[in-house]
Amino acid sequence: DNRRFRDFVTTATTGRRQVLHTKDDFRISLFIPVLDRMSSELQRRFAEDTCSIYHGVSALHPESKQFLDEEKISAMATHYQVDLPDLSAELHTAKRLLQRKKISLDGSETAMDSTIQFLKLLEPYRDALYELYRLVVIACTLPATSAGCERSFSKLKLIKTYLRNRMNDNRLSNLAIISLNTERAMALSLDNVVDTFAQMHN
Repeated sequence: DNRRFRDFVTTATTGRRQVLHTKDDFRISLFIPVLDRMSSELQRRFAEDTCSIYHGVSALHPESKQFLDEEKISAMATHYQVDLPDLSAELHTAKRLLQRKKISLDGSETAMDSTIQFLKLLEPYRDALYELYRLVVIACTLPATSAGCERSFSKLKLIKTYLRNRMNDNRLSNLAIISLNTERAMALSLDNVVDTFAQMHN
């Protein structure tokens, strides 16, 4: 069934295998195609428009050298249709806010080493720093990389097998939680689980 291979890249028809004997055969049929695929994937993933967003996400991380750099953030802001004049004023205000926070803590620097912590700092001022707050929320929720290549060996691939393909989302979510917390699941007493289930369902 060809539908099973919808998410995979196949370079040859299934069921037919080319026998490789010499080093040249390996180089032509295996080594060069793999290098071409890797090169094209790197170019696609780190295209100019994608990199500008990554630079913006990096500039919203407190430990970055370009933290709150307007030039780095503006490309990301343009992509997400943020009002640039408002953002410029908000960045200036956020820098002043950070300076005052450091002074208010008796000169000791704030322990802020993640974008989540920066988001929590901005939370009380979200209406005043609306555009910046919006960008930081996007930076926290934006996946750093695509998970397409990891799908082949993910937990989901092990759980949602061909026989379990029609299960509902609630059951799939519960099985995923059990699968991700294997150590805790193995520590459970099966007798206690059965007894609890029996009491709940008479």
